[in-house]
Amino acid sequence: MEVGLTSERGRTSPTALGLVLGLLFPGLAAAVFDGCVAVKASPPKPAVELSGVWRGESLLTPCGWIGHSESVCNAMNLITFTLIQSDAQLRGRYTCAYGNYICRHDGLDRSGYITSGHVSGRRLTMRVMIPADVSSCMFYGTATQGQIVGRYICYEGGGIAEEGDWRVVRVY
Repeated sequence: MEVGLTSERGRTSPTALGLVLGLLFPGLAAAVFDGCVAVKASPPKPAVELSGVWRGESLLTPCGWIGHSESVCNAMNLITFTLIQSDAQLRGRYTCAYGNYICRHDGLDRSGYITSGHVSGRRLTMRVMIPADVSSCMFYGTATQGQIVGRYICYEGGGIAEEGDWRVVRVY
């Protein structure tokens, strides 16, 4: 039996058409049903380009949270992100420096790296690993006109170690 692109009735086979399209255009995700081709579009590109150096601050909030004394209420650290964006993916480095309070763990948590980061439109999510104490922080934010603002939550030992707000501006 010979296999061709047409059915017994002389019509082009939907399955064969989908196979040919898939071979000719491997990046095109196509599903063929009853002679109709449904094309799944790629996700839209991010609305922002975030590659560069970003500096600003993180602010420990809310005050009075269990595990934080009043002495760390509104503790502020100077933070820097060096971001490399490739399409919707982010990678890079993170640093923390003294603002009006030392970085977590008596200043040991001064640097980390982005293990996963994603940009969708103007919104971004980054997971930062801190090797000094094997903790991680999730940074959520929105980028607008050369700045990023958002919230962060740091996890350690199966629980929340810190949370707050962050804001950075593009340095270059």
